[in-house]
Amino acid sequence: MAVSRRLVALAVAERLATVTGLVGYFGQIGRPLPGLEATTPTDPPTKSDRDRRVRPYAVLYPGAGTPGSETSLAECDDDLDAPFTVTVAAGDAEDLLAAIDRVHAALHRWAPGRLDRDGTPFTAGPLRVPPGYDPGPLRQDRDVQPVRLFLPLAYQLTAHT
Repeated sequence: MAVSRRLVALAVAERLATVTGLVGYFGQIGRPLPGLEATTPTDPPTKSDRDRRVRPYAVLYPGAGTPGSETSLAECDDDLDAPFTVTVAAGDAEDLLAAIDRVHAALHRWAPGRLDRDGTPFTAGPLRVPPGYDPGPLRQDRDVQPVRLFLPLAYQLTAHT
């Protein structure tokens, strides 16, 4: 297969890194988004020494994907439907909703475009919300103190040779 899951995930991570007012992690808290290693704290920062609620942050969880359903007439194209979850979190509802707006504005309908795997080009199409996906209401993480609010956002794209 000529489509590289790793290159597609890194392209999405680089796009997420452009969102302002947000700390970003790749796959888990503590692993910075590519290119932000020097400026990303290991743990999400708090608002202040007195206000221990966290500032907005996001964690990108790339999926491995599945072979796409589209096949060329010659059946020689390699397609990959790649899922992504971006969990956005914050210490209060207003911060979280604003962060969700910024993340969605950066990712929805954005396309990594043409990428190259060892000299073999492939194209990654635009990120879209999976059909029927509804993230539902904001959720509370009661395993941390103070309680955090979060919401997982789902996206997917199709990459092909």
